[in-house]
Amino acid sequence: MGEDLARRAVVAIDSARVCDDAERTVRAREEMLAIVTHDLLTPLSAVFTAASLLTSIDSVNPDGDRIRQRGETIQRAAQHMMRLVTDLTDLAQIDAGRLTIDRKLENPTDIVREVLEALEPVVTRRGGSLRAQTKSGLPHTPLDRDRLRQVLANLVGNASKVGASEISIGADVDDGDLIFWVADNGPGIPPEDLPRMFDRYWRGNGTRYKGSGLGLPISNGIVKAHGGRMWIESTLGAGSRFFFSIPR
Repeated sequence: MGEDLARRAVVAIDSARVCDDAERTVRAREEMLAIVTHDLLTPLSAVFTAASLLTSIDSVNPDGDRIRQRGETIQRAAQHMMRLVTDLTDLAQIDAGRLTIDRKLENPTDIVREVLEALEPVVTRRGGSLRAQTKSGLPHTPLDRDRLRQVLANLVGNASKVGASEISIGADVDDGDLIFWVADNGPGIPPEDLPRMFDRYWRGNGTRYKGSGLGLPISNGIVKAHGGRMWIESTLGAGSRFFFSIPR
């Protein structure tokens, strides 16, 4: 009996030590990310502002076109770096269970329309098409409008990057839950890759576009913070459909 109690005490102490170490690690990471976010976003904002001035240079300047192109290149690089910093911050909040979700009653159709309006020009420039398919009269649902637009925009962006020529987004209701989806006619996902699609920094062997590998894990974290879930249906060579549910 005494040996058993001693053994259990040792296990409890070791478990407490591991938990304490894990908490310290999480706190240290959050502090580091807070410092990085502050120290990077401020100069990046200055870079972005300076690049904006270059893109608005007077057209009568003989070097105007070349300077504007350089300014646009700098802007894109600064935007990409800002996105990476924001993604790392989101991941830290997801890990700590403190991702901010600001729920308000929202019209799902409006969210789909806003994503369509924002990304249709981007998809068109890449040679594809984007359309919306939503039923009328969808119920207003308590959700974070900005966060769900972030999820949909990420899914549409990924579909466009893999070369899909036809992309559609929509919303519906199923078993009382609100369901959003993004479908494409891209190359599809190999069955062996599907279980790892929400892993951080993971990229399939056939992935040809550049990316941080954080978009899907963050999107999945946002959906889970709403109490919902995300899943994928895909046929190799025929396209993919990404779904996520939001409880009503």
